[in-house]
Amino acid sequence: MNMGRQIQIHILHQDFMLLMDHLNKSSDISLIEMLGHSADPEPVMPSEQSGQTLCIWNHGLIRDLHREYISHAKREPYRVDETTLPILELKLSRLTEWEGESALLQGRIYGIFQGKVIEFERWFNSIVRFIRKAFIRNPTSLGGYVGPAAYKWYKSGGILLPFFYPPHTSTWENFVNSQHEKSK
Repeated sequence: MNMGRQIQIHILHQDFMLLMDHLNKSSDISLIEMLGHSADPEPVMPSEQSGQTLCIWNHGLIRDLHREYISHAKREPYRVDETTLPILELKLSRLTEWEGESALLQGRIYGIFQGKVIEFERWFNSIVRFIRKAFIRNPTSLGGYVGPAAYKWYKSGGILLPFFYPPHTSTWENFVNSQHEKSK
């Protein structure tokens, strides 16, 4: 089984730009969409807090990147195969509302390292070290890290949510209420 590793992040656009600045200083990278309509991906710049799932392509680890055709896929029949390629998945945070309040869904950076060059895992580890140094440990029980801008937003009343939109239950209401108490 291909088990990967991840670092969970809550980020706003300023935090995303801080991360991209670090990545561009340390490597020749492109962001591409994991799914697409063609085998040849084009670099993209995501819209703010879109919740998009992108790939971080390090050109130093893989020169040419092509998506594979998936015959049963209807909407976007080409996909980057992150199980065999040294590509990191970047799931962006997404701004939303929960019970009428501004909330931010958690994102992540994820990679599968089994059977790949050691430089790929070293690169991922350098990204994790940067995040641990430049971001704030998540103040909730969700784990992961919160970018500086997202942390400031949280301290002013924003709600940090998991990677999924939680149901309206007493457990999640208590979770949100505890954030309001801690952020004061």
